[in-house]
Amino acid sequence: MFQFIDEGEYITSKLLLRDLQSDDYIAGDSPRDLVAGFLRNGDYTEIDDGAVAAYMRKRMGSDLRDMAPMTWGRVFKTEIGFSTDREFLKGLVLNGVVAIYERGGSYRIRTGPPIEQHCSKCAFDKGNERCSQFEAWADGDGVNCMGFARKDIPTDDTGLMLVDYGHPEIFVEGYWQPSTPVEIDGFYAEGAGEEDL
Repeated sequence: MFQFIDEGEYITSKLLLRDLQSDDYIAGDSPRDLVAGFLRNGDYTEIDDGAVAAYMRKRMGSDLRDMAPMTWGRVFKTEIGFSTDREFLKGLVLNGVVAIYERGGSYRIRTGPPIEQHCSKCAFDKGNERCSQFEAWADGDGVNCMGFARKDIPTDDTGLMLVDYGHPEIFVEGYWQPSTPVEIDGFYAEGAGEEDL
C-alpha cells in the first residue's frame, strides 16, 4: 500500500514518487503502489482485472495529456503508455509529470555505472546486443536505458536514486517541447515505430 510522506522524512519503502504538480511524496514497494497513490485511489491496489486497471491508467493518461497545455503550458513529449503499471509510470516520468526514486532491492536494481557511462562502458554490457542485466535492447549507446539513475535526492535518505530512464533533461526546467502542429507531427513521426523498453 502507498503512503503520503513529508519532504525530508525517512522512508522504509523501496520506491518513492514525487508528484511534480502537487509536490506530494508518495512511497510504496511496487509500481502498483505508486500508481495507486498517483491516482489517489487506495482500491486500485486490490484490482486483479488487468483490463480494468489498464482502463483507469488510460483514462488518467488521456486526461493528463489533454490538460497539459493548460497545466504545464506545453504538450507532452511522449505518449503515456497504459498497458502496465511500469509503462504508465515511465510515461509520467518522461513527460515530467512525476519523478521516481528507487533504492537498491527495488523491482529494478541499480548497481550500474553513473549516467555518463553508457553501454560500451556499462558493467552489465557483455558484448551482446541485448542488455545482460535489464533484458532490454541497447538503444543509442545508453539512451532510454532503464538501468541508469542519478543522485538527486529530495529526502534525507541517500539510499534513493532518481530514475530518469536515460533522459536527464526531463528534470531540467523549461526543457524543449514541440509547440506548433508541424513540430508536434514531426516529433511523433520521428519516434514512430521505436520499440518501447
